Amino acid sequence: MKLLLAIQNYAPPNVWPFKRWMNDPASQIIESFNSSFIFNHRQLSSWLSDTPAHSVVTNTGQDPLDALPPLMLPNPINWWPPTLGWWIVAAIFILSGWACYRLIKNHWQRRQKRLQLLTALDVIYARYQQDGNINRYLLQTNGLLRRCCKHYYAGQVALNQTGLAWLAQLDRLVARPCLNCAQGRQLLLHYQATPNVDVTRLQKLVRQWIQQLQFKPAPPSIDRSISSSLNEPR
Repeated sequence: MKLLLAIQNYAPPNVWPFKRWMNDPASQIIESFNSSFIFNHRQLSSWLSDTPAHSVVTNTGQDPLDALPPLMLPNPINWWPPTLGWWIVAAIFILSGWACYRLIKNHWQRRQKRLQLLTALDVIYARYQQDGNINRYLLQTNGLLRRCCKHYYAGQVALNQTGLAWLAQLDRLVARPCLNCAQGRQLLLHYQATPNVDVTRLQKLVRQWIQQLQFKPAPPSIDRSISSSLNEPR
């Protein structure tokens, strides 16, 4: 009886999943993928365990760049001392300014000297218009020209010259000669009692000569006293 009951109650083992896996190619593929994934996951875990701690990026929800140290900016460049190029530019600027100052100063001084001579000549002409004395006009005009040469052309003009030699020396000081001509020679007639002189024309020639002068620098002591000496009657 017991044997009969045991045979009746015996149930064969469930081999259906095994048969299905053996008979189903898709199941084989899935099972192979699962086994490969498990291997790779385990291999990746072993690799990560050998990686240094500072190179492991954890997913904490923050930007990994925030963990980097702040940038070290270089110190600002100081403007002093300047480089060689700036020293050269400064030197050129200073020399240019000094040269411009000298040119402007020399031009202003020549202009002032010319104005002083023209003013003195106008004073002589105004006196002639008042009294009509031609001899005194010729003497004062010649005296003005000699004092001009003495102040500004000392050593270049022989002040003891007279006559045509004197007029030739005066014309050598200007670019366009104007005194050593028929009209300019009337300056030499001051020794005559009643000279025949066209004073108006002669006045224009003397003014033209003064306006062409390129004044040689005079000593400071002479330059300061020029205004009074030029207006001194002779």
